[in-house]
Formats: sequence, C-alpha cells, structure tokens
Amino acid sequence: MRSVGMIRKYLALLLLLPSLAMAERQWLDASFEPVEESEASFYMEQAPQQQGDGWPVKVYYREGGLRLEGVLDGPDLVDDGLVGPYRFYHANGALQEQASRDDQNRYHGELLSYHDNGQLRFRQNYRHGTLHGEFSEYHDNGQLESRTELVDGKRRDGECLHYDAQGRLAARHFYQDDKLEGPAERYREGVLLSREHYRSGVLEGLKQSFHADGSKSSEHSLKNDRIEGLERRWHANGKLFLESSYRQGKQHGAFRRFDEAGVLVEEAEYRNGIKVGVNRDYFPSGALRKEETLDDKGQRQRQEQFDEQGNRLSLELRESGTHGVHLRSETYRLDGSLESRLQKTLDGRWELREAFAEDGSQIERYEERQGRSHGLRLSVGWQGERREEHFREGRREGLFKVTSRTGEVIEQGRYRADNKVGEWLQVDALVRRTENYDQQGRLHGEQRSETVAGELLQRGHYRNGLRHGRAEYYEAGKLVEAGEYRDDKPDGVWRQRLYDGLNWHGSYRKGLQVGIWRALSAEGYLMASARYDDQGRPTGTHYSFEVDGGLARVDRYRDGRQHGLSEYFAGGRRFMVMEYDEGILLETRRDED
Repeated sequence: MRSVGMIRKYLALLLLLPSLAMAERQWLDASFEPVEESEASFYMEQAPQQQGDGWPVKVYYREGGLRLEGVLDGPDLVDDGLVGPYRFYHANGALQEQASRDDQNRYHGELLSYHDNGQLRFRQNYRHGTLHGEFSEYHDNGQLESRTELVDGKRRDGECLHYDAQGRLAARHFYQDDKLEGPAERYREGVLLSREHYRSGVLEGLKQSFHADGSKSSEHSLKNDRIEGLERRWHANGKLFLESSYRQGKQHGAFRRFDEAGVLVEEAEYRNGIKVGVNRDYFPSGALRKEETLDDKGQRQRQEQFDEQGNRLSLELRESGTHGVHLRSETYRLDGSLESRLQKTLDGRWELREAFAEDGSQIERYEERQGRSHGLRLSVGWQGERREEHFREGRREGLFKVTSRTGEVIEQGRYRADNKVGEWLQVDALVRRTENYDQQGRLHGEQRSETVAGELLQRGHYRNGLRHGRAEYYEAGKLVEAGEYRDDKPDGVWRQRLYDGLNWHGSYRKGLQVGIWRALSAEGYLMASARYDDQGRPTGTHYSFEVDGGLARVDRYRDGRQHGLSEYFAGGRRFMVMEYDEGILLETRRDED
C-alpha cells in the first residue's frame, strides 16, 4: 500500500523531527498530512507504533475530542490503510461512522453512518469491497428515507420507495438489471409532482409534471433521454403557459407563450435549437411590443420596439454600407421623431453615434475609425451652444466652430494636424478677440481684442510664438500703454501703466528697464522719477511727488539695493529719515517739529 507520494511525506516528517524530539504530539491538517501547529486541524499524541500485525492509531480534533480510532496496516496514516474495525467521530463527540475493513483495506461487513445528532444516517453492507445486502438511508429525525437490497453491487429488481422526513412518499421507481425501468414518480408533501418512464435507465415516453393542487403543469415526450415533439406548460390557473416543438432534444418549429389570462405574449420560430425568422412579443392588450427578424444562424437582422399605442421606440438593423456589414440602432420619441442613431461594424473598426432634436436637427455626432476620432464631431451644450470640429485619424483637421443658441459665433478657426492655423476668433458677452497662428500652431502676426461695439482694447504682434513688434493697450478708447517687443521681451521706448496707477515712460533693453523712467499723472504732471542701470537694477536717486508738485519721498540706490538715506515729506517738510547700508536698514529717525 505504499506510493511514490510517501517520499514527500517522509521529507515533511524529517522537517518536523526537531519538534518531535521535544514533544511526541504530531500536528495534522484536514487530510492528516503532517504540518506545523498553527496550520493544524487534528493531532496524534504519538506516531503509530506496531502491535502484532497492525499499527493502532488515534487522531484527535485540535480542540480536543477523538476523531478516529482504528488499526493501520502500516505506520503511515495517509498512505497506509485501515484494517479491521474502526470508528470516526463528529466534533461534538457523537459517533460518525463505524465499519470494518479486510486485509486489503476494503469495506467488509456492516457500515453504519450517523448524523451529528446521533441518528443513523445510512446502513450499508459490504462483501470484500462490494455492496451486498440491505442499503438503507435515514433523515436526521430517524425517519426512513429509502431501503433497497443489493447483490454483488447490483440492486435487486423491483420497486424502490423514498420518503420525506415526515414519512410521506417522496419518490417511487423500479429497477431491472440494476437500471431504472418503467414508471417513476416524485412527490412533494405527499402530492404527485412528476411522472416519467424509463427504458434500460434512459428516459423514454411521456413525462408529466403537476402543480401542488394536482393540476398539470407540463407535459412532453422523450426519446432516448431527449425531448421529442410538442411540449406544453400550464399556469396554476389551468391556462396554457407555453407550447414549443422539439426534435432530438432541440427546439424546432413554432414557440408560443401566454400570460395567465391566456393572451399570447410571445411567438417565435426555432430551427435545430436556434431562434430564426420573425419573432414577436406582445403587450397584455395584444398590441405589438417587439418584432425581430433573425437569419438561419440566429443573428439578428432587424428589431423594432413599440409602446402600447403603436409608436415605434427603437429600430435595430444589420445592413451593408461603405464600411461593410454594420449594425444600425435607432431610438424614437413618442411623436415618432428620431432621437438617436448608432452605427458600428461587427469588427468594431468603425462607429458613428448621432443624436437629434425634436425638430430633426442634429445635436450630437461622434465618429471613430480604427479606434480614433474621424470626421465631424458635433455636440450641443446645456445652454444651447453648438460645437463643431473635424478630425482625421484622431487629430483635429479643418474647421472648428462654436456658436450660441441663436447662431452667433463664440469661437471659430481651423486646425491642421491638430494645430491651430490661420485666423481665430473668440467672442464673449463683452470682448471680441482675434489671433493668428502659423502652420506649426504658434501665435504669429497681429493679435487684437476689442469690445463687441468695436472699441479697441489691446493690439500686439507675434513671431513664431513669441511677442515681437508693437504692443498697445487702451482704456475707454485712450492709449494707456505702448511699446515694442523683441523676441518676447520689451525693448526700446515704453509707456506703461503700472500697479500704482501712474503712466510711466522709459526704455527697456532686452527686457530690462534701463536709464531714466518718469511717471506722469493723468493730467501730465510729473509724479515720480527713477533710474536703472544696464542690468535693470535701480540706481541713483529716485523721487516721488505729491499731486500739488511737492516732494513726497526720496530714495537712494546702489547696485539695486537701497543705500544711504530715504527721506519722507509731507506739506513740504521732511518728517522721517530711514538710513540703509547695502539694503540693510540701519536707523529710522523722525524729525522734530
């Protein structure tokens, strides 16, 4: 009774030898294989020791309590077999099984199996491994479930009865030559549930099923264990539920289904188990709900769905077109107008989605080829804005346009290879913006902003994506800032309105303020004067003046940092002095009145 698998088990035991040397208890998994204690379900107090011709064994549950007691024909609990009488126990201590095995480990004599409540579960009799004699089964309340006689592993000819837990008949059938033969019946709570016939163990002839009140629920014939001919089923109220024809176990021919009132709700046609032809579903009122047409392979060619008033709700077609065979699905509103359309090829290489407003105008379009956007993409936002853009192989190409609900342009331009090119226009409630792009999608040429009334707000120029040329900014029609850019940096004479609200005049060199800068009020009065070195750092003395021309402040700089005295004036009198050294404040003094 040895096997090659013993090598693995002996290796596992060798790994456990250190722990076995300290303690004889051996831990086992659910299959009685040796494992570590943390993984164990059972244990032995010690390995089986030979006594006479056998190796007595006892296995315990991890939590305590006997699981198995018997005798092995060798020292290995897994690979060696039980001989003679043995017992298995449930975890609650109740006997689970008792039997005896011959010297070849085969069942011999009576085998008793018990439920965990102590009630007998089944009784079997063996003769050297073959069932022979009475075989009886019991419910957990002790009620007999079935009893039969076997001779050399085969059932005796004759009737076999089964009972439920209350002792009522649950099934009746007959055996001949160890095969089911003749009528077979099943019962539920003592009431006949089904009746069928066997021939040499195979279902043959009429089969009937019944509702709980005894009325027929289904009926069909079988030939060689397969349904043949007409099948009928009935509702519990006796009304016909369905009729279906079969050939060699497959649906073949007409199929009809009815509701409990007897109204036809579905009719179809089958061929060799495949639904084909025209099939229809109906509302209880008799109105058509759905109609579909299938080819000989069961593939849908056309399907329409309707509401109870006859209005078409959807349409699905399989048709041929520019992109080959594709499916077209459409949905409709109650007024009959088209709501949406989906077209896609069977291989998924092309797809087109569309949606339509009640007036028939298109409000959505999305097309894909090879998984990439292609052609016109159209959408309408919740405020009615209409967005149109064109794609080619996943990249935007051609006209881009967004218009308002009333048709006014919000944004418009063109793309080439996913880049903006040429003139682009953007319009909102207040401002109209115009931009120009080169063929690489970079800003190039004049850019301008103006009010919707045409009043200029801003004008500038770009070259290859960089600001280059004259830039102008206006407020209320008046120029407030102007100058030149070179390669995206201000350069030359500039007029700027800075954060202090003053109009500053001065020069830039490669983006750096240089030389003298003066600030004028709106009336043209000098308000400030500053000086910057060639590195754009403040230098020398800077002056600020009051509106009336009086001195307000004097600051002194060296190499970009305050250095020396900063003086503050009010009403022509100095009131405070702050002294700096290389940007560090040394002292603050207030002049006495």
